[in-house]
This record gives sequence, C-alpha cells and structure tokens, in this order.
Amino acid sequence: MDEDVRATLPARDPAMYPNNVYNETGSPSGVSLALGPYFTALYLAVYAPLWFTIIFGNVTVLAAFACDRALRQVKYYMLISLSITDLLTGAVALPAILVARLVVSPMTCFASTRFNFFLPSTVFCGSSITHLLLIAVDRFLSLLFPLKYRLIVTGRGVCIAIVGIWLYNLALCLFPLYGPSSADDTWVCLSDANYGGDVDVLYVAFAVSLPCFFFLMVALYLCMFCIAQSHLKKRRAMANGHQQSDVTLARSRLRGMKTMATVVGAFGICMLPSSFKFLHAVYLPSTKSALTAIQMICEY
Repeated sequence: MDEDVRATLPARDPAMYPNNVYNETGSPSGVSLALGPYFTALYLAVYAPLWFTIIFGNVTVLAAFACDRALRQVKYYMLISLSITDLLTGAVALPAILVARLVVSPMTCFASTRFNFFLPSTVFCGSSITHLLLIAVDRFLSLLFPLKYRLIVTGRGVCIAIVGIWLYNLALCLFPLYGPSSADDTWVCLSDANYGGDVDVLYVAFAVSLPCFFFLMVALYLCMFCIAQSHLKKRRAMANGHQQSDVTLARSRLRGMKTMATVVGAFGICMLPSSFKFLHAVYLPSTKSALTAIQMICEY
C-alpha cells in the first residue's frame, strides 16, 4: 500500500475496529461488523418496519394501477413513476446504505468506493422530490387551464418529463464519481462524513435544493387552493336548479386538490430531514453513536 494512503488509516483500535480488518502489513482487509452482532441486529430490526412499509405500500399502488383500467390516465403517470422510485428506494437504496453503515471492509470504507453504496439513495431521493414538484406543476396547470389541460399535458410530454427527471438526477449524482475532485483512497469508516471533493458539493446541493423544492410546492398548492376557492364561490353565486351540478363538480375538485396536497405535502415533509442530514455529514462530523442516531431520526 502507498505510504500516503497508509498514513490516512486510523490507528488499530480494537474497541472500534476488529483485528481481522487489517492484514499482516497493516493494510485494510477482510470484513467485519461496525457495531457488533447485537447492535447490528437491533439496527436492522429498527429499519425492518420502514423497509416493509416502503415495499408493501408501493407494490400495492402499482398493483392497483395494473388492475384498474380507470387509473391508466396521463395524470396518474407521474404518481406511478414516483411509486416506482420509492419502491426502488426500499428494494435497492436502503439495503445498500445498511451494508455501507454496518460492514467494515475496504469496499465500504475507502472514500473512492464507499459513495457507490450511497449513490442509489441520492439518485432516488433527488428523483422523488423532483417528481413531487412535477406533480404540483401538473395539478396547477389542470386548475389554471381546465379546458386546455389535455392539450398542454400529453402522455408523450409527461413521459419525456419523467425520463428527463431520471437522467438529470443520475447525471448529477454520478458527477462525484467522475468529477475533477473525485474522492481518493482515504479510509472514512466509521463515519459518513469527510468524503471531501465533489461528494461534499453534491450533499450541500441536495441540502439546499430540498427545502427550495418543498417551499415551491407549498406556494403552488396555496395558489391552487385560492383558485379552487374562487371557482367554487363563482359557481355558488351563479347556481340555480340546473347548475347545481357545476357546484358539486367544483366542490369535488377542491376536495381532490386538498387530498393531493396532503399526500404530496406529507412526502415533501418526510424529505426535509434529509436536508439536515446532508449538512450534518459535511459540516458537523460527530461520533459514530451520534451520527447513527441522527441518521435514524432523519430517515424515519
């Protein structure tokens, strides 16, 4: 091993790093558990309900879409894409994160390879919040231009937008692996911090963009609520025996908009703690126990 790389390795502390992590020359090798068998089992038990909820909930949504032809409309394409994103988060991103946090090995602990385990989570996190913003824009257009909505929002246009979201987030999150300041072979266990270079830049970008996207969605839904309330008042003022159906339709649209805002807002609020988690990883290095507690709180 290069002497400069060897100098970055932590001291051989049996309390933190099991002896089998190092070979006879002092180079990292082998595989061990970062938290020990008991705390590893406890850690997995805490995340098991979250994993089950993500998988079961999104599989149910996709099954409903596959079985109910009434749901196969353009306005639901973005919800289905969001559901696929969240399903991949549970099936791919969450297991990869747990492996990186719980397993001490050269693959999971060198800065140059450790980010590979967090790449799916950053891609899916960015994709989820961008989907939520796209859904908000779609609902806003449907309310602002009810007669022209089907001409503005087409199936082809929505598919192009969804593909663009995926490509944008994938390119953004791959940048740390191929950027000019890519992480070197620095031993970063047992912390998610201190990657340096483009990874820190990406984390700061996510920490700033997540609240911005969320508050933009809030502004859009507030505008939609005001427009829907205005439409309902006009229908009531103009209503007579033959126009009562218009009032009922306007009231139904208002309820639907409130339901959509509640669901999307809940998703958005769940994303906000990730902003703090990213900033903490870059600017506030801490002990392993404190970092583990912060990660669990933010991700739940």
